Amino acid sequence: MLINNINNRIVRKISRQIRPMFNRRMLPIRLAKPLVSFTFDDFPLSAITSGAHYLENEGWRATYYTSAGLEQSENHHGKHFSAQDLCGLEARGHEIAGHTHSHVDLSQISVDQAMTEIQTNHVTLKKMGVKGEISNFAYPYGEASGRLKQALSKKFTSMRGIQGGAHYGCADLNELKSQAIDTQPNFDKAIRIINGLSARPGWLILFMHDIVESPSEWGCTPDKFLQVVQAVKTSGADVLTVSDSLTFLKARASRA
Repeated sequence: MLINNINNRIVRKISRQIRPMFNRRMLPIRLAKPLVSFTFDDFPLSAITSGAHYLENEGWRATYYTSAGLEQSENHHGKHFSAQDLCGLEARGHEIAGHTHSHVDLSQISVDQAMTEIQTNHVTLKKMGVKGEISNFAYPYGEASGRLKQALSKKFTSMRGIQGGAHYGCADLNELKSQAIDTQPNFDKAIRIINGLSARPGWLILFMHDIVESPSEWGCTPDKFLQVVQAVKTSGADVLTVSDSLTFLKARASRA
C-alpha cells in the first residue's frame, strides 16, 4: 500500500509537469505594470471573514472558485460558506467561479462524469442565487487530463491549475498558473515573485484556502496573508479578479 501511494504521487507529479505543455490556449501578456489576482478555493468562511475583509480594505476584490456541494459543511479548513455568503460576496464585487460540485479529483473520473459534476455545480450555484456568469474554472487538486482540458476550453474562458509562478509574456487559458502561499517555501516564493513584479511586470494569480491562526496544511495565518497584501500594495500592482484581469489583458493584446 505504501509503495502504491508513493508511485501514485510520483505519477501525479510527473503528470502536472507534462500536462501544461499540451492542449494549450495562449493569451499574450503585455503589461506596463504588474497585475495580481487573489483567488480562494472551495472555501471556508475564513476566506470571507479574513480574506475578503482584508482585500476590501484595500479596495480589491477576489475570485472564489466554489464547490456548491460544500455549502455549510465543515472539514479540515473549517466551516464553509452559505448561499447568503456567496450572494454577499457577489454583491460586493467579488467573482464567483466554477469548481466541481463535490470537489472531486477530476483525474479519477471520466470526462463525461467530470462534465456532469461541473454542470451540477453550475446549476446549484444559480439556485443558490449567483447572478453573474460563471466563466472561469479551477481544477480541484490541480488535477485534469488532456481530453478534459480540451472539453472545458469550449465551456470556460479560463481554467486555473496549481502550477506555481507568474505569467510573463503569455498565459495558457487552459491551465493558468497560480502561486500558493500555504507552506513556508510557497509563502517565501510568493513574496519573491511579488517583490520582483515592479522590475518585471507580469500577471500573478495567488491561491489560498483557510486564513486562521492555526491553519490547515493548505491554509495560512492572517499575519502571513496581510504580509502578502502589503507586498502586493508596495509593488504598485493593479489587483483584479480573474475575469476582470482577462478582460483587461485581452483588450491590451488586441491593441498591440
